[in-house]
Amino acid sequence: MKTEMYDEKNPVSDKVERLYEAVRLLLEEGKSINTLTVSEITEKAGIGKGTAYEYFKSKEEMITKAILYGRDNVTRKLQERIASLSDFQDKYREILNWMEEIYRGEGSVVIFCHIARESMQLNSSFNEEVRKCGFNPEFVYETIRTFVHEWNEKGILGSGLSEEIQTCVMLSNFAAFWVFLNRNPQIEKKDMDRYKAYLYRCLMQNLTEEKY
Repeated sequence: MKTEMYDEKNPVSDKVERLYEAVRLLLEEGKSINTLTVSEITEKAGIGKGTAYEYFKSKEEMITKAILYGRDNVTRKLQERIASLSDFQDKYREILNWMEEIYRGEGSVVIFCHIARESMQLNSSFNEEVRKCGFNPEFVYETIRTFVHEWNEKGILGSGLSEEIQTCVMLSNFAAFWVFLNRNPQIEKKDMDRYKAYLYRCLMQNLTEEKY
């Protein structure tokens, strides 16, 4: 099932955006996705409860689409940040920096990652809405595969592996960083930089014929 994406070609209205922002803020404040109420969301957004139901059939639809919207906004910010970089290592490290930032501050993206890897218990109503929205981790895979293809075209990755395998290797590398963030939330910057450099060496040893 294709995941719904939000961009300039698929915009949302001002009121819907305010509702989405309210969901993001409430999640970052520690509200549970399963117990968050429409009243809490509309109060935060400064919108009448009845108005919210003009745009959404249920609370679950509103929250699920808000999380998707937050994910897409943050992903676009990453694309903008790396667009001006020409070096593979610079782009790679910028992705790690972005991951660290969203882990520490973007609630909707963290929630998406938990749902994508099925580590969050959702009630049946949310599970149904997730299914309808095509809420799956495929967009992550496709984003990384595009990145891999770009660098194969430039001749940077010379391992002889298929792009599918290379994508899985890179995805595993990013997943390792995410696990590291979970286990070391208070790590000092110098140690974080050392780990990022180590991950880069490991990645390049697997994706190129060069020795690092």
